[in-house]
Amino acid sequence: MEERFFKIGEVAEILEIEQHTLRYLENSLKLKIKRNERGDRLYTDSDLDTLRLVLQLKDKGLNTTAIKLALENTE
Repeated sequence: MEERFFKIGEVAEILEIEQHTLRYLENSLKLKIKRNERGDRLYTDSDLDTLRLVLQLKDKGLNTTAIKLALENTE
């Protein structure tokens, strides 16, 4: 099956968050988001799952450092 990619605007809409929040999470958590030749972010289904987890952990009150540790332990 061919992998599907989502642009930042689509992901923001799906997750109901702002695009700047996605950029912040990518930078602060050192997420490896694929980019095309123009530098546009291309999110995979796996990236969406990771971001959903990040948002759940944020809602539970975890800070960026704790979320980063949690992500490292799920890889």
